[in-house]
Amino acid sequence: MTDRRFDTGDPVTDFNLRRLEGLSRNDARGGDVGLFQIHIHATIDSFEMLPAVVKRHFRLNPYVGDYARPSDAWRLQTWTGIAKDLDVGLTAVMEDVTLQKGGGANLGDRPPSRGEQIAAICQKLEAIYDRGGSWDAAVAELERAASGTNVRSEVEAMKRLIAKKRIPDVGAWRSDMIGYIWRANSAAQHLHHLRGPH
Repeated sequence: MTDRRFDTGDPVTDFNLRRLEGLSRNDARGGDVGLFQIHIHATIDSFEMLPAVVKRHFRLNPYVGDYARPSDAWRLQTWTGIAKDLDVGLTAVMEDVTLQKGGGANLGDRPPSRGEQIAAICQKLEAIYDRGGSWDAAVAELERAASGTNVRSEVEAMKRLIAKKRIPDVGAWRSDMIGYIWRANSAAQHLHHLRGPH
């Protein structure tokens, strides 16, 4: 099966459709409870980030309740059904011309993503890098937004740089700082399945 190419004009929606497509192709490995849990949570995360006009194409119920108690066979059957429903919904999305870039669908009712939030803070940090200003508030904002993500390591590195009392090589300091900002921004592009601020 060839990969579908989603191009709705909204990078967050496209990201989550690609993620759901990947999930639709995963098998349940015999109903293993750990893998089933990962699949279910990932499906819910991306499904909840879709705009209403996209969601309406899915006849999907990933809210399966207490999945630790039923049998491996139940989990296998349940995931197989969800994966099939994902595939059918994704096909319907591809066939909907209004969901193609410039197609006129209103995608604005989806939640903001954590990736968008982090990318916006990185823009603030780049502005401080370019024009000067206080790092502390923007880095603290990034630290809050990055909680529970791999961006935390970049935040910790930024905090160490800011805390330095003496900077013997300003050029190296600036090079390190912009590198951390760019890496945080790059990581943000993979966090669109997480809900941002309300």
